[in-house]
Amino acid sequence: MVQKAFFAFLLEDMRQNPTHHDADVMRKLEEHEFKYSAKTVKILSQSSYNNQWIDKCERSLHLAKNLGNIYTGSLYNGLISLICDDSIDLSDKRISLFSYGSGCAASLFSVRVKPGYKNHPIYTQTLYQQRLDQRIKVSPYEFERWMKLRENMYGKCDFVPTSTTDDLYPGTFYLSKCDDKWRRFYEIKGEDTKFNWTGEL
Repeated sequence: MVQKAFFAFLLEDMRQNPTHHDADVMRKLEEHEFKYSAKTVKILSQSSYNNQWIDKCERSLHLAKNLGNIYTGSLYNGLISLICDDSIDLSDKRISLFSYGSGCAASLFSVRVKPGYKNHPIYTQTLYQQRLDQRIKVSPYEFERWMKLRENMYGKCDFVPTSTTDDLYPGTFYLSKCDDKWRRFYEIKGEDTKFNWTGEL
């Protein structure tokens, strides 16, 4: 979906600024009146313009490829991947962020990266590659067993999770119990202070 949106942007830019683009590709697109379609996307993806997708967008998918779809957080997951990419310098660059739902709504906005961003805690403390390297491999059988435990607790109340927190990263929030009113209580791995929200529902 995002790749399609990128090529749609590129197609519109080529239509409005024809002298800035490859003449051979422009001629092929003119035959289709610059209309977005499977054919025009194929023309772009099979040309040198596909490298623009790889350079400008695909590098932001590093975390997504390792973690899968995290839904609401996916947009900022991609932003973290981009910001923490040591092979590029984003100082004074503008980043377009595109988020969409189930085809009903979408948002597009941009941010400008300030010089010195690599000194910001987002860059210095994320260390996501280090965390990826610390992942623990489990067997399909063990994974299915964990999923079965969660499935059995779905929709229930008044319980305390039995799964271990030994492998959670320090600072991770985790569910410590759910009471008989379906109120959920959380704690933080490695912290003595309990995070129990007592606000009124």
